[in-house]
Amino acid sequence: MRIFVTEFADSKREIERHLNDVTEPIIEHLLKLYFMPNHESRNHWCTEIYGFLNRMKKLSGKNKRPTKAQILSWTYNKWSDVLEDKGFIDSEIESIEELYNVTIPKSNIYYKQFNTICYNYFNWIATELSDKGYLSFPSIRNKLNELF
Repeated sequence: MRIFVTEFADSKREIERHLNDVTEPIIEHLLKLYFMPNHESRNHWCTEIYGFLNRMKKLSGKNKRPTKAQILSWTYNKWSDVLEDKGFIDSEIESIEELYNVTIPKSNIYYKQFNTICYNYFNWIATELSDKGYLSFPSIRNKLNELF
């Protein structure tokens, strides 16, 4: 008789899927903070980012959280090529301009700076979540204030 243990793999896939699902909206909110740092919705965007990702479950069968490298791989690394794509960023900027009735000047330096900010945020949150497993709203807001 064979017994297949799939709980670990399923849990790992579930965590990876969840991280993949929340990464895009986090990036969208980081873009809003980047291009409109003094907007009246700033606190709301910070709250949304907190709500998308503020805790990390342990992997089934291991009783450990995913490593920093795994979390970074399932978040930023899956999007890093898109963040370097000028067309993607321009499209997102166009949406922000339409939704918020603003004009955002376009410059190549913005793309590089924004990609660096995204890396710094996801690297930080991967470190914190792999170590502690959870983050408070003030800690995420403080990090966002530091970045923006």
